[in-house]
Amino acid sequence: MIKLNPFEWSIIASLQTLSAIVLKIPGAWIADKSGKKKVLVISALACAPFTILFTLSHSFVQILIVMLLLVVAGIYYGPVHEALQADLTPRSIRGRIITLWIIGNAFVGAIGVFVGGLLCHTVRPETPFYVFTAAELVAVAFLVAGVREPLEKEV
Repeated sequence: MIKLNPFEWSIIASLQTLSAIVLKIPGAWIADKSGKKKVLVISALACAPFTILFTLSHSFVQILIVMLLLVVAGIYYGPVHEALQADLTPRSIRGRIITLWIIGNAFVGAIGVFVGGLLCHTVRPETPFYVFTAAELVAVAFLVAGVREPLEKEV
C-alpha cells in the first residue's frame, strides 16, 4: 500500500468534492426517472470492486482514479436512499422514523469505525475494506429481496 502526503490527499479530496457537486443533480434526475431501488443496487454493486481496487493501488494516480470512481458510483446512494425512505414511510411518522434512522446510523457508524480500526491494527490494514465490500454485497441482497418501491410516493 502506498503512503500519500497531505498535499496529495488534498488533491484527491478536492477532486472528489468537485465531482460530487457536478454529478449530484444529474444523478438525482436519473434516479427519479429510472427508479430509486435500481439506482441503489447499481450504486452499491459498482462501489464494491472500487473498494477492493483501493487496497490494491500502488500510486497516487491509481488512488486518485479509484477514489474518483468511488464518487461517481456512490454519490447517488445517500440521497436516493433518503428519497426512497421518505417514499416508503407514512408522513404521520416520517419524522420519528428518520430520527431513529439517524441515531441508529450514528451508533452503527461508531461501532464500524471501532471494528474497522481494530481489524486494521490486529489483522491487516486491508481487512476493513474487504469487510465493507462484503457488507455492501449483503446489503444489495437485502435490497433486492426485501424492498419494493412504492407505486405512489408518500406525500
